Parts: sequence; structure tokens; C-alpha cells
Amino acid sequence: MKYIPHLFFIIIFHYCFAFAHTITEIKEMVEEELEREKFIDHIIVRLNAGSHLKNAKDIELLATEYELNSNKIKLLVTSEGHEYSLEGISTEAIIIPTLTRKVNKGELLNEDMFGETKYPKDKLSRLIIQDAKEVIGKSAKKTLHPNKPIRPSELMSPTIINKGQKVTLQFNKTALIIETLGVALEAGGLGDIIKLKNIDSGKLVIGKIKNAQVVEVGGKT
Repeated sequence: MKYIPHLFFIIIFHYCFAFAHTITEIKEMVEEELEREKFIDHIIVRLNAGSHLKNAKDIELLATEYELNSNKIKLLVTSEGHEYSLEGISTEAIIIPTLTRKVNKGELLNEDMFGETKYPKDKLSRLIIQDAKEVIGKSAKKTLHPNKPIRPSELMSPTIINKGQKVTLQFNKTALIIETLGVALEAGGLGDIIKLKNIDSGKLVIGKIKNAQVVEVGGKT
């Protein structure tokens, strides 16, 4: 490998013709180079590779060119005896937990289901889970797919109260606790807010599930 500085560019020529690669492997090689040369922990590279290269398995990386103060990159590759010039961009990334397999609706998440995936740092938000410990033990509201960001809205606590179940309604009034019977109008898990019916008064109330038998509510009985 030979490094040739050129004005504000770095051009890296690769001499590794003995190995063939897929476009995904080429992308990973370039990411490692940029992380090393730009002193950034994690980088994602996106390339505009055409359909003729997406399924190829004999790609050789000949040269990488990038600007020191830009996220634009250029690659020179060869496949089946033809040379191709590819353009792309690099983005600083962060590691987030993602699933290693498809998880079906209602399935509980456990630590064996998780791996790690790079995710663009500029797209990160509070709506994306960054620590797998936050969601272990919860269940999927819908089918979840591998290597995708996980959002809190896609998960729920395991159901401990079912719709139609009789429960204890607990009204906390300062130092006084009043309890009566109610019927859950919705299913829910620990900490969920659900609608219920007060059996004695017939009124609808809203409460927070405390455990499998008790729901804390406010308002009048």
C-alpha cells in the first residue's frame, strides 16, 4: 500500500490483487481505512455502486481518494477485467444495539438476540434505543427485523393484566388508600396506563398498572 498526498486529497493505491471481494467487503475495507486515517472511531461509507457490482464477488479495490476536509470519497475498482470509478460519502457513526434475527410480535427480547450495528451519528435521536439493557424483558408490538434501529414505540412490557380481567383499583388520597373492584377495559404490562371500569360506580377511570392484580388510579370513586 502506498500513500501519496496530493494538495488537500489523500490517494491510497492498493496492491492486493490476490483477493476478490464483494462490494460490502470493499465498503468495510474503506471504512477501516478512513477510521484509521481520520482518527474517528466509527465511520459508515455509502457507495453508488451499480447493479453490475452489487452481486459481484470478484471486485478488487485499486485506489481510494478522499478529501481531508470533506465526506466525499472516490474509489477505483476492477471486476471481470473492467475498471469502475465509484463515488460515495462517509459519515461519522455510533454503535447501537440491533437484533441478530427477526423477532415476531409478542416475542420477549433477551440478551442473546442482540448484536451491534453502525448508525449515522447525525441521525441519532432519543427515539432510538442505545442500550440493549433498556429493552431486555420487553416484548415486540410488531415484527422486528435484524440490523435495524429499535424504537421504544415498537416495544411493550409483557402483558400482566388482560382485557376483561377483574382487578383491584387503588385510589391514593394523601395518607388514605381506598380500594375497590374494577374491570380492565384494555390489556397492559407493568407501568402501562389503561382504561378500567369501576364496578361499584360504573364510572370509567384511567390507571397505572402496579402489578398483576392492582392498578393505581386517580379521581373519584
